[in-house]
Amino acid sequence: AKVEKEIPNEWTALHQAAKTGDLEGAANALSLGVDPNTPSWGNHTPLHTAAIWSSTEVVRALIDSGADLEASDFVKQTPLHKAVIWSDEEMVQLLSSDSKVLEMEDHWGRTAWEIAKLRGREDIAELLSKIGAVETERAQWGPRRPEVEYGITNPLVMAAHLGDRTKVLQLLERNISPNIREDIGRSALHFTEDTEIIEALIDYGADPNLRDDQDRSPLMMSCYWGWTDAAECLLVHGANIREKPKWRESFADFVALSGYPDTYGVLIDHGFDPNSYNSNVSDSTPLTSAAANCSLSELRILLEHGADINMPNAWGMTPYYLAKSAGYEEMCEALLEWGADPDIPDIFGLTPNEARALMELREQREPQAASATETNFDPNAIVLLFDMELDVAFPPSQDLDVYPFVGFAIGDGSYILT
Repeated sequence: AKVEKEIPNEWTALHQAAKTGDLEGAANALSLGVDPNTPSWGNHTPLHTAAIWSSTEVVRALIDSGADLEASDFVKQTPLHKAVIWSDEEMVQLLSSDSKVLEMEDHWGRTAWEIAKLRGREDIAELLSKIGAVETERAQWGPRRPEVEYGITNPLVMAAHLGDRTKVLQLLERNISPNIREDIGRSALHFTEDTEIIEALIDYGADPNLRDDQDRSPLMMSCYWGWTDAAECLLVHGANIREKPKWRESFADFVALSGYPDTYGVLIDHGFDPNSYNSNVSDSTPLTSAAANCSLSELRILLEHGADINMPNAWGMTPYYLAKSAGYEEMCEALLEWGADPDIPDIFGLTPNEARALMELREQREPQAASATETNFDPNAIVLLFDMELDVAFPPSQDLDVYPFVGFAIGDGSYILT
């Protein structure tokens, strides 16, 4: 059956910290009141993200902060399901502390133990058995490969995913549709990094811009997984560099969050503007997103390809402003070496140094903030505390909606606290 579920799109600083293993960033986001159970694309909570990217220490922090071990994504997989697929025994042990998750089945009716068996991960399966997982007969027919994560059953999609060029050609010659989809709407082009297979599929009529149920194209998936050769091949064969996915306003933002900055070079070589805005994520540019996420490698690639080092986001925050306000000193030093102006203020007239001063005051108030978080603390209120104690000219307004943006300026720099 086709999965039909509304997919949220709120990627928070906590998701980013979970993906990169940034324990300090996770602690900062949690102290600001970010909900550890906020769902993102595919209904992934930060705990799902940390499990996929093997961020063990972040997982501990999330669990200590009340993250739900039983949370299910859009294919009904828990963080434990993800850990069994992508991570190690330590992660699996952590995510099995709630015995109920051992019994939970995903969209295809598989428990974590069954997935471990299907993938041939006998060490993980044995660990789960010792913890209390029930061994079943459904997983006894042998190991499979990463296609289990997506429930691939179609022969063409599976052959493309496994890089079996001979099988792909045989199936195409038998008039199998090159655009045939799996349960979550993905075609063979979504699953392959093999450029010869990509070319064969397109020669037989595959659509390089076909979207899956999450509105992701083959090009998006190639960039997400860091398949630069596949991305190049898709672009040469008509993939749309200017497409706007449903869940993100800009294709570039999807790439920025993927963690594979080399793909920016491929995109820019094919006409992507490195100074374009993304109105769905704080009206940021790729460069301001890179600074907010403290990604020096991403910054370097963007600057080498013509990004404007002083171009601000819609709130007047330059890359240097975001790095400075978040306390990323190494990033600040690198930006200065590349010619960044350290004195450009935001639209409220706040300079990078003043924004950092506000952040330091928040850090001094950490016990208060943590205590307030436990009682449904509104992180935007922290800005009003700053305004009372520092000589900073905030614009007079009866509408408190303006203050969340100042909160973003002095926070971790990766999202608006609303």
